[in-house]
Amino acid sequence: MTIATGMAGALLAKSQGISLLRKIRREVAEGRVPADKLVDGLMILGGGILLLTPGVLTDSIGFCLLIPWSRVLMKRLLMKWMIHKIQKGQVHVHHINLDHHL
Repeated sequence: MTIATGMAGALLAKSQGISLLRKIRREVAEGRVPADKLVDGLMILGGGILLLTPGVLTDSIGFCLLIPWSRVLMKRLLMKWMIHKIQKGQVHVHHINLDHHL
Protein backbone atom coordinates (compact mmCIF):
# COMPACT_ATOMS: atom_id res chain seq x y z
CA MET A 1 0.00 0.00 0.00
CA THR A 2 2.85 2.38 0.81
CA ILE A 3 4.30 1.91 -2.67
CA ALA A 4 0.91 2.57 -4.28
CA THR A 5 0.30 5.79 -2.36
CA GLY A 6 3.87 6.88 -3.00
CA MET A 7 3.48 6.34 -6.75
CA ALA A 8 0.05 8.01 -6.84
CA GLY A 9 1.44 10.91 -4.83
CA ALA A 10 4.45 11.27 -7.09
CA LEU A 11 2.23 11.42 -10.19
CA LEU A 12 -0.15 13.89 -8.58
CA ALA A 13 2.70 16.04 -7.24
CA LYS A 14 4.33 16.07 -10.68
CA SER A 15 1.17 17.13 -12.48
CA GLN A 16 0.33 19.76 -9.85
CA GLY A 17 3.92 21.00 -9.84
CA ILE A 18 4.08 21.39 -13.62
CA SER A 19 0.76 23.23 -13.64
CA LEU A 20 1.96 25.49 -10.85
CA LEU A 21 5.23 26.28 -12.63
CA ARG A 22 3.26 27.46 -15.66
CA LYS A 23 1.19 29.76 -13.45
CA ILE A 24 4.30 31.13 -11.73
CA ARG A 25 5.96 31.85 -15.08
CA ARG A 26 2.81 33.60 -16.29
CA GLU A 27 2.63 35.81 -13.20
CA VAL A 28 6.34 36.68 -13.39
CA ALA A 29 5.97 37.54 -17.10
CA GLU A 30 3.09 39.85 -16.15
CA GLY A 31 5.32 41.56 -13.58
CA ARG A 32 3.57 40.18 -10.50
CA VAL A 33 5.19 38.47 -7.53
CA PRO A 34 3.78 34.92 -7.36
CA ALA A 35 3.79 34.72 -3.54
CA ASP A 36 0.52 32.79 -3.36
CA LYS A 37 1.77 30.31 -5.93
CA LEU A 38 5.03 29.83 -4.03
CA VAL A 39 3.03 28.84 -0.94
CA ASP A 40 1.15 26.36 -3.14
CA GLY A 41 4.49 25.01 -4.32
CA LEU A 42 5.67 24.43 -0.75
CA MET A 43 2.39 22.71 0.07
CA ILE A 44 2.70 20.45 -3.00
CA LEU A 45 6.27 19.58 -2.02
CA GLY A 46 5.16 18.85 1.55
CA GLY A 47 2.29 16.71 0.29
CA GLY A 48 4.63 14.68 -1.89
CA ILE A 49 7.01 14.11 1.01
CA LEU A 50 4.17 13.08 3.32
CA LEU A 51 2.95 10.51 0.79
CA LEU A 52 6.38 8.90 0.80
CA THR A 53 6.14 8.53 4.57
CA PRO A 54 4.24 5.41 5.67
CA GLY A 55 1.03 5.94 7.59
CA VAL A 56 -2.65 6.64 7.12
CA LEU A 57 -2.46 10.12 8.69
CA THR A 58 0.52 11.22 6.60
CA ASP A 59 -1.15 9.85 3.44
CA SER A 60 -4.38 11.69 4.22
CA ILE A 61 -2.66 15.01 4.86
CA GLY A 62 -0.39 14.48 1.84
CA PHE A 63 -3.30 13.93 -0.53
CA CYS A 64 -5.11 16.96 0.93
CA LEU A 65 -2.05 19.08 0.14
CA LEU A 66 -1.95 17.80 -3.45
CA ILE A 67 -5.62 18.18 -4.36
CA PRO A 68 -6.23 21.80 -5.44
CA TRP A 69 -9.58 22.44 -3.71
CA SER A 70 -8.48 20.93 -0.40
CA ARG A 71 -5.14 22.77 -0.65
CA VAL A 72 -7.09 26.04 -0.82
CA LEU A 73 -8.88 25.17 2.42
CA MET A 74 -5.66 24.10 4.12
CA LYS A 75 -3.92 27.29 2.95
CA ARG A 76 -6.70 29.41 4.49
CA LEU A 77 -6.31 27.55 7.80
CA LEU A 78 -2.54 27.99 7.67
CA MET A 79 -2.84 31.72 6.97
CA LYS A 80 -5.33 32.20 9.84
CA TRP A 81 -2.99 30.30 12.14
CA MET A 82 0.03 32.39 11.04
CA ILE A 83 -1.86 35.69 11.46
CA HIS A 84 -2.96 34.59 14.95
CA LYS A 85 0.62 33.70 15.90
CA ILE A 86 1.95 37.01 14.55
CA GLN A 87 -0.71 39.00 16.44
CA LYS A 88 0.16 37.17 19.67
CA GLY A 89 3.82 38.00 19.13
CA GLN A 90 4.84 34.35 18.82
CA VAL A 91 6.10 34.80 15.26
CA HIS A 92 8.19 37.76 14.19
CA VAL A 93 8.39 38.93 10.61
CA HIS A 94 11.50 40.85 9.63
CA HIS A 95 11.73 42.98 6.52
CA ILE A 96 15.07 43.15 4.80
CA ASN A 97 15.78 46.13 2.60
CA LEU A 98 17.78 44.57 -0.22
CA ASP A 99 18.65 47.96 -1.72
CA HIS A 100 20.49 48.85 1.48
CA HIS A 101 22.55 45.64 1.39
CA LEU A 102 23.59 45.90 -2.26
